[in-house]
Amino acid sequence: MDIFDNKFIFVSFEPGGGGHRLGRVISCLPDVYWYSDTNNGINPWNVHFTETSIMQRKVSRCHFDRLVPKGMLPPTHDYIKDFIPDADEYYAQYFNPQFERMGGPEILKTQHLVYCTHAMPHEITERFTNAKVLNIIDDPLQVAVRYMKTTSLFPAYLKCKWLDGENTEHGKKLARVAEDFGKGFTVRDLWCYDKFDDSYHPTYAMEYQQYVVNMINDRIQQRKTYDNHNNILTVGKRDYKAIKEFLRDL
Repeated sequence: MDIFDNKFIFVSFEPGGGGHRLGRVISCLPDVYWYSDTNNGINPWNVHFTETSIMQRKVSRCHFDRLVPKGMLPPTHDYIKDFIPDADEYYAQYFNPQFERMGGPEILKTQHLVYCTHAMPHEITERFTNAKVLNIIDDPLQVAVRYMKTTSLFPAYLKCKWLDGENTEHGKKLARVAEDFGKGFTVRDLWCYDKFDDSYHPTYAMEYQQYVVNMINDRIQQRKTYDNHNNILTVGKRDYKAIKEFLRDL
């Protein structure tokens, strides 16, 4: 990305795979920036809260957003690919300008940044050549069960005004779904809309569960194909000894 891309630490994981919990642990290191905010927790270990405006956190308490004093740092392409399918276009026209507007380069002058992402390691390293990538693998069935309890209940109607997301084809589709189901519709509602033209109902539970299990299993099997090297470590989310050794030169 730029001269500071060696200051990024990416936690690459599947939804439901505990990546944000690990991100909080890494953010406890002295040279790692924490997205301190009442909505995330003033400190990375503040996972208990009474109020937060982050809807995902109400489902999964370890979730956090990339909140900085000027606003929010942009996500990696995997989070908005439905709005802007072309990764080159996204990073050149949206990610880089937004990262600079939010003061990202200033943070990287003195600290490392943790980015939680669902992108595969090669998708990260081709953009951030010198970044550290933790490629998290876990039991696919356990991750799928966790996905059903957390990610599937995340809000699907996400506003992306900074990248004009509401005027994209995907943004217009979300607006149509919101007209039918209300803006509180979830990830599993959106899947049911695409599959059955309906919101989620328990009668769809078995088919949705099978979809999630197959998706998570396929992606974790793909993650297992990556070899460890200076920039990528394929590891379990609680293998802190290996993670500490991988990050020892920060």
